[in-house]
Amino acid sequence: QVCVHVVATDAGCYGATDGSSGASRRGGFGGWVDVATLGVVPRATGGALHYLDSVCGGGDGVGRLTAGARLWVAGQVAKVLAAARANETVLKVRCSQGLRCVAYFGPGVQTTPEEMEMAGCDAHTSCFCTLKHDGGAVLRTNDRIYLQVALLHSTPQGRRMIRVHNLCLLAAAELPDVFRVADLDAILAAGLQAPGTGRGHVPELMSGAVDLPALRLGLVEECASGLASYRRSCAKQSPAGQLILPEALKLLPLYTLGLLKSVALRPGAPGGKAGGAGGADPRCDERAFSLHFLSHAPPLGVHRLLHPRLFDVVRLAALQPEREGGSSEGSKATVPGELYTGSTRAALPHPVACSAAALTSTGVFLLDAGTLLLLWVGREAPAQLLNELLGASSLEAAGPSPQLTGGESSVAARRLGRLIAELRHDMPFFAPLQVVVAQSGSEAEERFHSLLIEDKTKHEASYVDFLCAVHRKIQTKLN
Repeated sequence: QVCVHVVATDAGCYGATDGSSGASRRGGFGGWVDVATLGVVPRATGGALHYLDSVCGGGDGVGRLTAGARLWVAGQVAKVLAAARANETVLKVRCSQGLRCVAYFGPGVQTTPEEMEMAGCDAHTSCFCTLKHDGGAVLRTNDRIYLQVALLHSTPQGRRMIRVHNLCLLAAAELPDVFRVADLDAILAAGLQAPGTGRGHVPELMSGAVDLPALRLGLVEECASGLASYRRSCAKQSPAGQLILPEALKLLPLYTLGLLKSVALRPGAPGGKAGGAGGADPRCDERAFSLHFLSHAPPLGVHRLLHPRLFDVVRLAALQPEREGGSSEGSKATVPGELYTGSTRAALPHPVACSAAALTSTGVFLLDAGTLLLLWVGREAPAQLLNELLGASSLEAAGPSPQLTGGESSVAARRLGRLIAELRHDMPFFAPLQVVVAQSGSEAEERFHSLLIEDKTKHEASYVDFLCAVHRKIQTKLN
């Protein structure tokens, strides 16, 4: 058994040739590499698909990889080689009396209904299983339910081992108890990846069993139905015109909107300009990669893809370092963005609102969109800050494709570098970094603004308007 990882980019593709006219057809930034087909083998073997489009700095315009693209390839390969992996794995879930596992969803293949086989897996591999009450035992409130997940695998040294996880849960008969302990990240990931868990899962869209408009409508309906059930069962005494959300699911409308605005589910505009990942009209390879990522990503990865985070670099650079117990060498940093002494981890600063209203012409902002990082630079950013970050005193001097210097000669460069390293840490992919210049009219800038999910876009309403629309659907269902 071989676990296959695919690292692909369209930077060197010049497109196909039209057989009827002999004319060269090239779409926007690069050719078509058929990411949808390339992703089949990694998913079946437990590997991963990594894709870099030309908009994200993959090519230099003549089919060669840029320095940033070469760094991305090296980073992806390093991530794969450094991960602690289990080989030739067999996964099985056992349940206590009254329950049974009826289906598995995730990477790998099923040779028997009871087991899932993968050529390899690591800490980021996620699998979902469907449990069914078979009626063999009556479950009452607070009855204990036991689950065991066993993973038979081989170590890199060839030793055959079993890793076992045991879980004890309490049965609940009342909906308030279910809503109180709901796990939003797991609900989103399972709803997207496991057919039959909702009307908004990705596998059926990838197989053609459901079309994009129906899936988008199903997502909104699923969100409204869940919140209406909470209102009907747990908040009957609240005023009819008040929007009441369960504490554990209060961000469900925001994540639903983020999914609707994602590359995977954003509707395409016929004849529109190819905008790269996140553009106004995503190309098929970009949409296929986003769908592939959503169909196998761990809950943490789904969360970061659906809700980008925006960080103010100017504010980060202006923070004064304060340490507990004075400035001794062994003290721990308390300033966000400053490394803990003697550690490789950093404290993240508080993000600002993911909206264009937070941007300023004199500012520099870093957007964490999960699979990529975008550094937005305002037209009137201070010359000293530009020199520290880009190695040029002005945007004109930095050239049409400015690059981050990557040094630690200044506080701003050091803290930004550590922030980027922290965002890339403990994720199954290496997120590329691209510098976006404000008011440049580039496709990269269009992509940046499309990722500000709290704003109104060409296809979707703002978060406030979407929340009001969901509230109206809830009221309709209650009436």
